[in-house]
Amino acid sequence: MQLKQRPLTLGVLERFSALFQKVEKHLRAEGRFHEKNLGHFTGTFPTMRCAEGLGTDASARDAVTRVGQAFNDVRERAFAIMGRPKAAPLPMRQFLAGKDLW
Repeated sequence: MQLKQRPLTLGVLERFSALFQKVEKHLRAEGRFHEKNLGHFTGTFPTMRCAEGLGTDASARDAVTRVGQAFNDVRERAFAIMGRPKAAPLPMRQFLAGKDLW
């Protein structure tokens, strides 16, 4: 089963890589790439909301929903960093369809 999902998974990774490269280019152009490297560790990880309940039946059942939420959270934060307007969340199929994330 997992090998069948390989093209989808690699495609999603490629599209997020392209999005992250856009964020990097934007931050470098503004001289902000290293802005929070020192003295800004908070010790909390709000993006790890998915950790609660991992390995449970509910976890497996809700996995696609949680992954979609995480993908949209990352996309929203990337847009905010680049000063782009907030975009509507994308359905999971959009992330898997091979279309750009912006």
